Amino acid sequence: MVLKACDRCYASKEKCTFAGNDQQCTRCRRLKIACSTSRRNKRIGRRPAAKAFPHGKMQVWSVETEQQVGTHQQEEQQQSSPSMASEGSSAHHALTRRSKSISPSNNSMTEVPTPQNHDTLVLAPEKLLASPTSLRTTSDAFRTVMDPEQFSVIHMPFMLGSSFIPESQKTVYTILCLSAPTLTEGYLAFLGLMTRYQRSPVMRQDKPDMMKAAKGLQRLRSVRITQDYDAACALFLGQTMYVFNVLTAPDSSTAHSIVRSALMSTKAWLPRLIHFPIMDTIIMTPMLIDVVECLARREIPIIRLPNTDRIIVDRYAGLCATLLPLLYDLCVCSHTMKRGVLDVGSESPSGIYEQLADIERTILEWKPPIHRNFFSNTGNMRCWQ
Repeated sequence: MVLKACDRCYASKEKCTFAGNDQQCTRCRRLKIACSTSRRNKRIGRRPAAKAFPHGKMQVWSVETEQQVGTHQQEEQQQSSPSMASEGSSAHHALTRRSKSISPSNNSMTEVPTPQNHDTLVLAPEKLLASPTSLRTTSDAFRTVMDPEQFSVIHMPFMLGSSFIPESQKTVYTILCLSAPTLTEGYLAFLGLMTRYQRSPVMRQDKPDMMKAAKGLQRLRSVRITQDYDAACALFLGQTMYVFNVLTAPDSSTAHSIVRSALMSTKAWLPRLIHFPIMDTIIMTPMLIDVVECLARREIPIIRLPNTDRIIVDRYAGLCATLLPLLYDLCVCSHTMKRGVLDVGSESPSGIYEQLADIERTILEWKPPIHRNFFSNTGNMRCWQ
């Protein structure tokens, strides 16, 4: 006996009736369409309690227990197509076999296989029209990341030029393979939100998936970092959740706490990750966000960019990586003066004025470091594309 309306009648708010023991409702049988009752019922019971985010005023709803999460992930794996499931599973097992037990003192990073990239990306709207609209499972995330056209359309607003796409695609694919249980829900919420800004009416989703976003924030709040890719996952999840918060609640002042929490949890790993160019995609943006926000709020950023011998050309910060430590020092001085004004009986800030003068002079004299072959090598001229 069926106790609820089928999926199609429920979506269209039509009366749904079943004749006898028939597994197909009267309306679907008449229209000769598939009839299913596979949707999940809404949660029944008391509203879950909100848990405070570690850094800031953000709160995260505990939407599911761990047992429910595991059951839901099994359902998603069963619903995904066999080809994509086997492909994602085989990639994950291959990468897991090749991964190492890494601590911040190790000196090597795991090399992982990457999706096939193209030197020239041609955005074809007709191909986007043929793509499915649902973004529910890990296979949906892999399908979007492995398609250079869809990946570029969604991620291009966060890059200075299209030549950054192959490296960013490789990084996201790697993190998704190694940390899918932690990253998938938040990343799917981000993907679904970004489709709202696409020209394709079929690709676009009307409403942001708040449930998946809440789960993504919950994953970020409880992530345990024991290896390199755990830290990479936390950094990437933090910035995707930051974007989701800014776009869904532009007047909110809590988005910064998401980035700060991700940076705080990965602080011990950043001095190591900064030496690997593939990590630039996920390291530079949260650090830039934190520094800019702290400049406006007169606070101290979570971390000062570690020194590195290589020249960083970032997808979002361009050649300004070496400017971030100077801005960090400026934040420290500004915060010290702010605290000195509030504290009664504090010492004279004359020493701080001298530090500010030194920082100002250094910033005025600052020039972006440029490799000697930067202008002759078209592959490195990414920030002007």
